Amino acid sequence: LDLTLKDVYKSGSFGVETLKVLGDALASAEEAGDEMETPLDVAEEELGIHDGDYARLTTKRIFSLCCHPSPSLLVAAAGDAVGNVGIFQGNSRDDQWEEDDLSICNSVSTRAVKKHAEPDCAFTVLKIHSRLVRCVRFSSHSTLLSCSHDGLFRATDIERKKSLLCAHARDPGTRLTSFCSFRSADTSIVGNHHGSVHIVDRRTPNQKLSLSSSYKLHEETILCLDTFPANHMLASCCIDGIVSLWDTRFMQKRTQRSLANMQVGG
Repeated sequence: LDLTLKDVYKSGSFGVETLKVLGDALASAEEAGDEMETPLDVAEEELGIHDGDYARLTTKRIFSLCCHPSPSLLVAAAGDAVGNVGIFQGNSRDDQWEEDDLSICNSVSTRAVKKHAEPDCAFTVLKIHSRLVRCVRFSSHSTLLSCSHDGLFRATDIERKKSLLCAHARDPGTRLTSFCSFRSADTSIVGNHHGSVHIVDRRTPNQKLSLSSSYKLHEETILCLDTFPANHMLASCCIDGIVSLWDTRFMQKRTQRSLANMQVGG
C-alpha cells in the first residue's frame, strides 16, 4: 500500500500502515536534516489557507467552537480545556463590514498571529471559566454564551470584556455540557453530565441549578442540544450515541417521554 503524508492527514486515520508512513517520513527527514511536512502545510497547499487565515488561540485542546452570525464579519470563538475562550478575527475587507461590526473588530486584540501575519488578522483570549469549556455560542452581536465543566453558565460582553454569571450548578461536581436558545432570545436550555437539562432566564443573574428542578432527558452525559424553528421542539444527543426529539410543551420534572430516538453508531 503506497501511502503519502497527504493521504495520512486527509484520512485522519492512524492505523499500522499510516503510522509506518509517519515513522519512515520522520526518519528520512531527520537523516536529511529537513523539516517534516505538517497538517498545516497540507492545508495551505490543498485549501489555499494562508498565515492570516488561522491562529493558535491556546496551547490547550479546543473543545467548543462557534462562528459569529454576521454575514460580513469573519469572527470565530473557541473554548479550551482549561477555561480560556479565544476570539479570532480572520482577514476580511473593511468595505464589507456593517456599522455594528466595527465595535467587535475594535474589541479584538490587534496582536498579530505570527510575525509575518496580515495586520488585519487578530485574536484575543479571555479567561472565562476554570475548567473545560464545553459549548460556546453567540446570542447577540456582542454577547458570547458559554458553559463549562466548572458548573457555570456565563454571558460575556466581548466589547467590554466583562463576563456575567447567568447560572451555576448547586450540586458539587455537576458539569454543564451544552446549551441552546429556547422560546426567546433571553432564555436557554442548559444540559449537564447527569443527562438533565435546566431552563435558564438570563435576565435573572446567578441562578442556582439543582438536579431536583431539572428535566431528565438521558441517563448519561448530554453532548449537544438544539431547538427547531418552531421552538417547542428540542433535539438532544447523549454520549451513549442516542439522538432524541422532544416536545418541550409536555416536559415534566421527572423522566421525559421522547417523540423519537435514534441510535447513532455501534
